Amino acid sequence: MTTQSCNPDYHYLIPFSEAMDAASTCDELVECFAELIDRLGMDRFQLFEIGSVGLCWREQLVIGTFPEAFLDRFWKERRTFDSAFVRFAQLYGQPFRARQVVQSPHLNWKERKGVRKASQEGLADGVIFPLKGRFNRIALLAVAGDPDVLSEGQIRMLSYLSQHFYQRACNLSGHNGDKVVTNTGVLTNRERECLTWIGLGKTDWEIGKILGISKRTVRYHIENAIRKLNASTRLQAVILAVRNVEILL
Repeated sequence: MTTQSCNPDYHYLIPFSEAMDAASTCDELVECFAELIDRLGMDRFQLFEIGSVGLCWREQLVIGTFPEAFLDRFWKERRTFDSAFVRFAQLYGQPFRARQVVQSPHLNWKERKGVRKASQEGLADGVIFPLKGRFNRIALLAVAGDPDVLSEGQIRMLSYLSQHFYQRACNLSGHNGDKVVTNTGVLTNRERECLTWIGLGKTDWEIGKILGISKRTVRYHIENAIRKLNASTRLQAVILAVRNVEILL
């Protein structure tokens, strides 16, 4: 590709990727991305990696320039459960405009309440970038502001840089997540299949019919999986298997 054919939306964004690589602390990383956001005419941004809704945001990988008072209220009121932005980020595989969520006719009353509170903080519009989170965690980067100032090319480039920002934040933050490690090895394919179908609400008899094995054999595989995962119950085994990325639901 020649220089003349390069998209003008891209050329001045490349150095920000290099600057993120050069950052040695999370503060430097945030400063770098804040400069990029300002350059693009947007307002504030926040990276969210939600490992547990039971933990304060300060104990998770949540960095950016959103007001701390907003984040404190968001977690204190347990709005993670009711955030339409979080739900849409899980459903969408590509960037979407926050206004799409705000104007959606499919929000429940709790989600609408959360949207109103975000609007009061000046966070009613912007672009949400869903990210591939570690250990099946919810991860997204929210950029507040008027998306109309961004071209489609700039949004595509921001999508790439958002993932890069997340990767660098993982490396610099010290929030490694401490993946649950079993003591006795990984599950077999059949054990994964049985746990997956349990997670999808199937009974032992239904799983046996699906897999073409007896109900007793299904129970055998489930008991082995429970033992390998050091779990006490089937439900706990499913949760640990998801956290270990042994199964996907």
